Amino acid sequence: MSESPVVYTEDAKCQDCYKCVRHCPVKSIRVKEHSAQVDDERCVACGRCVSICPVGAKKTRQDGVRLSTLLREKKVIASLAPALFDGVGEYSRKDIFILLQKLGFWRVSETALGAEIVANSLSKYIKDHDSSFFLSTACPTAVSYIQEKYPDLVDYFVPVVSPMVAHARFLKSVYGDGIGVVFIGPCIAKKKEGDLFGSDVDLAISWDELMSLKDELPESKELIEDNSFVLPYLPDQGRQYPLVGGMFKNLDSSGVSSFSLNDLNAFSAFLDNFDVKSLSHSVFVELLACPGGCINGPGISNKKNLIEKQIQIQQHEHDESRGISTVVRTFDKTDYHVPLLQKKKRTFTPFEIERGLARIGKRSQEDELNCGGCGHDNCKDFVRAMLGGIAEAEMCVSYMRRLAHNKAKSLMNSMPNGVMIADQNLNIVECNEQFSKIAGGEFREIYESISSLTGINLQQIFSFSYLFQAALNNEETISKKVKFNNKFLQINIFPVDGHDFVGALFLDVTTPVGQKEEIISKTEEVIRKNLATVQQIAYLLGENAAETETTLNSIIESFGTKS
Repeated sequence: MSESPVVYTEDAKCQDCYKCVRHCPVKSIRVKEHSAQVDDERCVACGRCVSICPVGAKKTRQDGVRLSTLLREKKVIASLAPALFDGVGEYSRKDIFILLQKLGFWRVSETALGAEIVANSLSKYIKDHDSSFFLSTACPTAVSYIQEKYPDLVDYFVPVVSPMVAHARFLKSVYGDGIGVVFIGPCIAKKKEGDLFGSDVDLAISWDELMSLKDELPESKELIEDNSFVLPYLPDQGRQYPLVGGMFKNLDSSGVSSFSLNDLNAFSAFLDNFDVKSLSHSVFVELLACPGGCINGPGISNKKNLIEKQIQIQQHEHDESRGISTVVRTFDKTDYHVPLLQKKKRTFTPFEIERGLARIGKRSQEDELNCGGCGHDNCKDFVRAMLGGIAEAEMCVSYMRRLAHNKAKSLMNSMPNGVMIADQNLNIVECNEQFSKIAGGEFREIYESISSLTGINLQQIFSFSYLFQAALNNEETISKKVKFNNKFLQINIFPVDGHDFVGALFLDVTTPVGQKEEIISKTEEVIRKNLATVQQIAYLLGENAAETETTLNSIIESFGTKS
């Protein structure tokens, strides 16, 4: 049994995008020091984070070393999932057998036999128990998902192991406990289930993992014909299990309505509004986590679409059989108690939630944007995750944007000279208080009222606004002395981010404070004092915050040019 997590994060590649948090159905991603780590205890191993991570930071555990060791030490039977038995991609059924032999497998057997054993046990259980609601246990992701999201429904699981485990138990009952059983299929979650049932299943690997290992494992030269390599029997309808509704074809459950839910989103859509007490007759629900069933599992890169895969399996549903043994039909070592999770979710009081919201600047309902940028469904869920230690305040985009703005505003206001930034249309984007004093008149009154001149066009203030346009058009710094409102101003204008923004530093040279050297010295002092803050903002927000530091440095450089 491996104690390593099935899904993990490669820290060096994780880049703070939080896409995995957004897509994780149970929010089992713990963000710590800006790295999104998988909480293995709560992970349902659905594989979504692995498939959607844009930089490949989420990985699936590779068990090549364990497989290689097992093949050397034991006679190993490959338990081949029905989704693979009739071929994968360019590999035909015969190609798969040859590959497995070359890799050192002793024999191969169909997991579909385990499906028929499970179906027999399920049918008996349903007939012997008077219940209005039954859940299947074939999909380990579905089991984990119900445990995590709907623990009150765990008792409705039929206490029967999955086909993988039943098949392994059956093979060891026939060939002895000394053999090894390795499940090969399209599912990542089977690795986690294999760890749980380590005494039955020696190892569970995905088809893609097998393909990645085929060049590393030693090849066996001896090849065995199909009729001797496949054992002990061929299945019947068990091959339908990886299809949506495939379990029903194997069940003898008269008087019980059966239907299937595939896709975790469908689980929630059904169960969020479900009440067992509302059922008027018995219902059996098959749960499959992957849309389209197991044939669409995350552990197999098959280019065929769902319809092609389904037709392929259905075509081989009733291949010629050597006779299903009564041993298969009567094998009953399938008992399994679905354990409840020991870890209970922490709950938080309304006061704690309110205080957490205030921490990220959300002091009213209007502040709760529920944008989902943090990866959580709404602001309150994010605060719960933050209070629970699995999220960080910096994940909130609106909070960090506001923080960056406030820091930039503080930096600008601490400067003794006027600073202004305008867009390509010469509308003011940001300015400090000193600029409003230089602008004077009604503009000073506006700033005193709302602490901003955002949106006011420079043409409304200055007759020399053409200078700003020239700096934009030519992408060059312009230094001029101009007379404005009975003052002499030294103006240094510089483009910011090409043609998009223009910045300017205004110095009233008619006052003693207007000495260039003093202004430069004070500006440099401000930057030195706030450098750590700017660097932190730049790290968290990338370009937007980095431009703040760049702009301030540009101010010094431009003001340092000769007038």
